Amino acid sequence: MTEVFTYIDSHYSTLPNRTLIGHSNGGVFSLHTLLSNPDLFTNYLVISPAPWWGDAEIDSNFASIKELTLAKNLFITLASEPGRYYAHMMRILANLKSHAPNSFQWQYQHLAEHTHESSVYPAIYAGLTYLFNDFKYSPSEELAKYGDVSPIIDYYEGLSKKYGYTVDIPHSVLAQFSSQQLELGRNEQAFETLNYFVKHNPKVAYAHQSLAFAYMRAGQYLKAKEGFSHALTLYKKNGGTDYTVVDFLNNMISDANTKLMH
Repeated sequence: MTEVFTYIDSHYSTLPNRTLIGHSNGGVFSLHTLLSNPDLFTNYLVISPAPWWGDAEIDSNFASIKELTLAKNLFITLASEPGRYYAHMMRILANLKSHAPNSFQWQYQHLAEHTHESSVYPAIYAGLTYLFNDFKYSPSEELAKYGDVSPIIDYYEGLSKKYGYTVDIPHSVLAQFSSQQLELGRNEQAFETLNYFVKHNPKVAYAHQSLAFAYMRAGQYLKAKEGFSHALTLYKKNGGTDYTVVDFLNNMISDANTKLMH
């Protein structure tokens, strides 16, 4: 396994947030990996695990789950299966309820309308939605109206601490939040958000573009022109080739320049 991880990490852009998905016998393998070597993966998506373990073996294996310290996530499903599958699953769930520590997040879903075979894709969709729910963040209107960017920073710092690596705030979250603040007339707070955006992403064209938009809305056309120009330079420097983006930024530079002339 370490050889596979080393190869993948050296050939692809990866993060230390690995997900293991297993169905039927693969589900048993996934549970075995979680219980015997949990640090190999962060997320475990287990679909209709075949009932090969005996009751005593389930109890013995799951007793070790209380020792987990780092955040781990499990999504486990059962379809419309024979009675042995159901009894096996109820034993697993009872052990999870008894032994899972607070750092271990898990959810069970019964896909009663599906068979052992047809449940795979619905389970994967539902499971990935659950397992990566932490990473889906949308700033609330209330926060934009009364708060500042600090709760967003705190949220992603907490996420980083939970998973043991730096989880950066998505560019879209900062851009959305600053736009909400501007719409509410909270220009000072919006510029605070955007300056944070640029400070932590100095080589990202979108960050400078977003700040330039705010300058346009605030009537600071010289700073807007400089911001759009810098965004265009960065976009080309970073290998951007989409002519619609280039034309858009050029149009914004021209628009800012026209407003400067009046």
